[in-house]
Amino acid sequence: MAGEAAVQTESETDEDIIDEAIALLRKMYPAKVVPVPTETIITRWGKDPFSRGSYSYMGQQATAEDHDLMAKPVGDHLYFAGEATCKSHPATVHGAYISGLRAAAEVVDSILGPIQPPCKPLIPPKPKLEMSYSGTTSRKRKAEESAIEKARELKTQRLEAHEKAMNDALVAALGERPSKPGRSGANPFLLYQKDHWYICKTKCDEARRKATNNPEAKATRNDVRAALGQMWRDAPETEKRPYLAETERNKESNAAGLVDFKKKIKDWDITAAKFKKEWKEKNASIPSEEEKQATRQAELEVCLSPDVVTRESKYILTGTQKKEIKRSRKMNGYAEDSEDEGY
Repeated sequence: MAGEAAVQTESETDEDIIDEAIALLRKMYPAKVVPVPTETIITRWGKDPFSRGSYSYMGQQATAEDHDLMAKPVGDHLYFAGEATCKSHPATVHGAYISGLRAAAEVVDSILGPIQPPCKPLIPPKPKLEMSYSGTTSRKRKAEESAIEKARELKTQRLEAHEKAMNDALVAALGERPSKPGRSGANPFLLYQKDHWYICKTKCDEARRKATNNPEAKATRNDVRAALGQMWRDAPETEKRPYLAETERNKESNAAGLVDFKKKIKDWDITAAKFKKEWKEKNASIPSEEEKQATRQAELEVCLSPDVVTRESKYILTGTQKKEIKRSRKMNGYAEDSEDEGY
């Protein structure tokens, strides 16, 4: 988040930020269940007294080597880390993390000296199984893999179609899940800025032309922002009062809208859960004959030994073989077909 979004977000409560993030995730993945997180960490970078929202950026004359210069230690006791010292990923969280690892390694080297890796690897290579397969065995393995893949594909198609049908019915009955309402401006300076931007820009352009003696010169956006900030600070209370009052009204409206939204979301979720339960009871997902046959074929090819007795298409299995079939079902996602049809 940057600009007005960052300023506005820092003024919100943790609960509001979490609700907004969850709402966006649920909108992105409507077919999935997005639960409330068990833990959250929310930072307010602009209010941090040691940063005040700042981060590094490249100036016009800067080069990538400047990041390396900032990362160089001073003597043997002062080392530097931070995103500004990471040439590969400046101005990022992962750049800060990488720089911390680098600085820590430099500290260790200064105390212990360079660490030589052991001659032998810490993790030995995985031993290769010396196995040879005949042409018949290889064909059998391919047939088993093909049968398992076909059974898995048929089941996936059935479950996806079942899920889609349920969600379509849910939307048709209840409508889309309520979206979080937009927020009106809750920062008086931002409201003031919208009204005075072009007035301030005109003044800044004039000052820029006088300073450079160039009739075509124009002030930069940063110049205008800085001037607007000063204008707001110097403005009398009578001029600020309407914006402060509008901000309070917007905050009250936002709070009321949020309460109404939370109630709608809660009611919708409860109704949706009840609808899904009843819909699944009335519309069970039943495997087709093709899927059942593919599942049985996959289990037999994987689990049955060559000496299984065949008698009128009925397979007589030992206790060990039955356990293997149940294990195969769990491993390959066929646990729901618990009946032993055809055995």
